[in-house]
Amino acid sequence: MKYKLYTQLILTGLLLINPVLHSKAKTTTIELTLDKAVEMSLDFAHSIQKSEQITDQSRWLVREARSSALPSIQVEGRWQYNADIPSFGGFSLTNKYEYASTVQLNQALYTFGTISTAIETANRTIELSLIQQDVARHEIAHEVHQAYFTAVLAKKQYEIAKDSLKNSKTNFAIFQEITRRGRAPQQDLIRLQADIASRRPQVEQAKSQYEQALINLKKLTGLIEHERTSIKLLTSFSDANQLPSYDRSQLYQKLHQDEPQLRSLGKNIKLQDSIAKANRISNRPRLSAFANKTFSATDNDTLFGSQQKLNSTAFGLALTWDIWDGGAKNARYEQALVDRNIAILTKDQTKNQMQAVLGQTIQNYESLKRVLPMTKESVELAENSFRLSQNRFRSGETTVTELNDAESLLTQAKVQKAMIYFEIHQSNATIKRLTSQLNKQ
Repeated sequence: MKYKLYTQLILTGLLLINPVLHSKAKTTTIELTLDKAVEMSLDFAHSIQKSEQITDQSRWLVREARSSALPSIQVEGRWQYNADIPSFGGFSLTNKYEYASTVQLNQALYTFGTISTAIETANRTIELSLIQQDVARHEIAHEVHQAYFTAVLAKKQYEIAKDSLKNSKTNFAIFQEITRRGRAPQQDLIRLQADIASRRPQVEQAKSQYEQALINLKKLTGLIEHERTSIKLLTSFSDANQLPSYDRSQLYQKLHQDEPQLRSLGKNIKLQDSIAKANRISNRPRLSAFANKTFSATDNDTLFGSQQKLNSTAFGLALTWDIWDGGAKNARYEQALVDRNIAILTKDQTKNQMQAVLGQTIQNYESLKRVLPMTKESVELAENSFRLSQNRFRSGETTVTELNDAESLLTQAKVQKAMIYFEIHQSNATIKRLTSQLNKQ
């Protein structure tokens, strides 16, 4: 009984100590700039690792294509027991045991462009896969930009919600100061208390949204695998004078020349050209040289006997020509031409869409930059109005309703300013994405 009692006490103590130890486990804080977030995401991204594997696979395709131009050597050995021995005119045509070994060498001499076209196709496959890696990097960098500034916006909104709650509590403190000098309306007391109560869930909701934005950023950077890791955002919204100005003609030129997806589609057109060419010349003749050496023997007594030896050596030229295959190769050639035409149309369509998106984004970016000073002025005026309303309320010159309206206008102005900054940075990230500038961190 004492043993069971001691065991229970020990287990209870461990259960009580474990939460304390768990709570004392250190949480690592990582200071994360935008550039660092992009760098970590590029290192962590599985899509880039997958595209690198595809590039390695393409390199082996080149090796396979080049091997067709090299000599090939085949060796064959055969051992045979003849259960029934055919005869003719009383003479046996073979013995019970036979064995033969053959060494054959083949070398392609002239394939009328078949091998060179196969190598060209494989090389263009590598070029395409390398550009697709660049496409993946830009997509990831763009996604990280969006996620990072979403977290910055959520942080701003959380701070604004806390400031709004603080202002409401300050208003209530002013009201309590007034009530000490005389009786205050019960209705004003209820309004101020309701105002504080309504802002508390807003703070919690803003905090939750901020935490979710950080979790999304941790997923992209690979930090989600570390449970006790928190993120401190070091990059904030840029000031108006730090925002870049763009020349439209230069942006369109960069889009056409540098945008990785358009370059990928251009390489795909060349690849489809090579595939069509390979199908077109696949019915051409192939000239090759060959040489073989055969060692053979037969015996009636043992498997490896050599009563009769039949050795031979041969070499020569071989011409292979698939004259007619029912139209299958021609059908594959026509399919390749259709694929090439589809690739051309896809590139033209994508280019037009990107040009339209870039034009709209530039227009939105410039418009937001013009609105930003007005928004900043609106916040300053709202702050002055709120402080004036507080002073007037303290001296009894205004009502609770006017005070609450002034605070609401201030909060709305701050939120609008944060949203303008957010949309500017999102538009700027899209412009850089379309002009191949995001991955140059």
